[in-house]
Amino acid sequence: MAVKAHFKTAYGQREIVVDTKVAADLHVGYLVTLSGSGDTTSIAAATSTTPTAGQYIVAQSDMTMGRRDYSKYEYEYDDTVKASTTLKKVALFRVDDPTDIITATV
Repeated sequence: MAVKAHFKTAYGQREIVVDTKVAADLHVGYLVTLSGSGDTTSIAAATSTTPTAGQYIVAQSDMTMGRRDYSKYEYEYDDTVKASTTLKKVALFRVDDPTDIITATV
């Protein structure tokens, strides 16, 4: 079971990019938990539909990281962040206000 999440207002949100290992394939919009630090940082899908401060929402997939003109690639867009045992860049939105989050299980 995974949890999709989005902001009601997204007030003050900024995308951040972290270097992390990905436990299992994730999709844009998944609520995730980041743990560890440095080379042992890993990210995994949240299992509770109750968001907490310090969790994250996946902002971009492998397909869109680093692209500047997304419109040209719309037909081949994939919203998956592939699992990886080595560090990779993942774009995230930090959950600072859990009351600003709407969740649903997928």
